[in-house]
Amino acid sequence: MGLCTLTIWGKPMFRRSATAVVALTAAAALLTGCGGSSSAGGTSKPAANDSGASPAAELSSAVSALGQASTLTTSLKLDASGSELLDFVRSQDKSADITAQQANLIAGAAISFQVAAPSGKTLSSMSGLSNGDGAANISLSDNGKAYFTIRFVDKTLYVQADLKDFLNAIGQQETFRQIQSAGGQLPGFVSALVQGKWISLPLATLKSLSSSLGGGIASSKPDSSQAQDLLDKFKSLLTKDVTVTRASSGGTDTLTITTNLKAFLGDFSDTFASSIPGAGAALSSADLAKVPDKEVSIVATVSDGAMTGLSFDLGQLAKKSGSSLPLQLGFSQSGPSIHAPSGAVAVVFAQRGALCNAFGGASGL
Repeated sequence: MGLCTLTIWGKPMFRRSATAVVALTAAAALLTGCGGSSSAGGTSKPAANDSGASPAAELSSAVSALGQASTLTTSLKLDASGSELLDFVRSQDKSADITAQQANLIAGAAISFQVAAPSGKTLSSMSGLSNGDGAANISLSDNGKAYFTIRFVDKTLYVQADLKDFLNAIGQQETFRQIQSAGGQLPGFVSALVQGKWISLPLATLKSLSSSLGGGIASSKPDSSQAQDLLDKFKSLLTKDVTVTRASSGGTDTLTITTNLKAFLGDFSDTFASSIPGAGAALSSADLAKVPDKEVSIVATVSDGAMTGLSFDLGQLAKKSGSSLPLQLGFSQSGPSIHAPSGAVAVVFAQRGALCNAFGGASGL
């Protein structure tokens, strides 16, 4: 499906949003010190908002509180309906190539990252994914339907995908038919994935493969010290080159972070390019020279002493003012239990040659 052509400082708006998803999801993973054994969801004891402190101090305290929970679910999505997104796009470009169906898909898309610490531990005290300490679940969904799920449990990576429905949703039915036509040429684990079944791979095998290919998986595993370092950098980012004011207080405090967009994104790049796996490549594709030199605002919400959300109105970047399109990063200190899925098919890398041959003709994916 073709994405709309609405642009922000010279690049397609939703392509740039996808890059933000990658960086923000990786940040969420490390901020919580994600780990990998089966764990139950839960909540930490609620604390009071630090409304008596300065707005900047309350913001810093609210970020720190996220690491003191036993479970944290982070989600990223547009806070708009399909019709609201369509109205926003067409208010900027009446000739934009986007249909109502595509707008509904984009508006309904959400990425969720949940991490749970073992019983008796908090997220900030976890020792890291490769040590089997905790569990994590990442999912990409659209309008409540999960299309891709990645799970870390007991030092094992699990992956599940609903390729048929996903490719149908984006108008790529022929690509799925090409994959299906490969039939018996597909390795067993790939055939299972195409059928929507779970596949599994020990993290030790993944690390070994990465090392043999010169990849960065082995060198980028999070541990508690790295997670704490990233948490400190995140707090620093939200208090550097910014002004924080308190818009309201009560059961939920609302804080407004005002900053220069060019300076803020420069700080973001300097802070996280080398700290988050994959962020360097994502950030390098952004031409910061084209970022508007303008003042923007980010709205943070705080409840029970912890941050519950960050909202950035993309309308602040639009060429024509007067329209709103909030991008919402939500935080919840709860979530369902994370368990290893039953019946997962093991990945066998001896079948990689067959995999390449099988997908040689499915170039449309």
